[in-house]
Amino acid sequence: MLGRRHQGRRRPRRDHTVALREAEHGLAFEKRLDELGFGVLERPDPKHAKRMKIASSTKLSDREKFDRLGLARAPVNGSADIFDRFFENKDIDPQTGGLLGRYIAEERDTGRRLAACYAALAAPKAKRKKAA
Repeated sequence: MLGRRHQGRRRPRRDHTVALREAEHGLAFEKRLDELGFGVLERPDPKHAKRMKIASSTKLSDREKFDRLGLARAPVNGSADIFDRFFENKDIDPQTGGLLGRYIAEERDTGRRLAACYAALAAPKAKRKKAA
């Protein structure tokens, strides 16, 4: 689902941009923790295997994968999300604050991109052919 190469296309697909961002976010945060004198503590995700089974399924459509993984919701202005409380800590240094701000903006944009992909998958087939 995410991470497939955009071979021969002028512009990468939305899912490629999302995959690149996820990799970059991990590296950027690991680098910042290192600069602050800390390391990354591995916390295994108990649902990782289940999520990977869904994402790599050849029996599920991409739309079904979005549904099962909960990736179809776009952020909505005026409603709370997981990022709302990130800046309640008043001791965040400017460099970390900048990194967090960029991360939050990109994650919300990723939500919009994934919701747009889902909408395209959910559109009637005739409408999808016309848009292509």
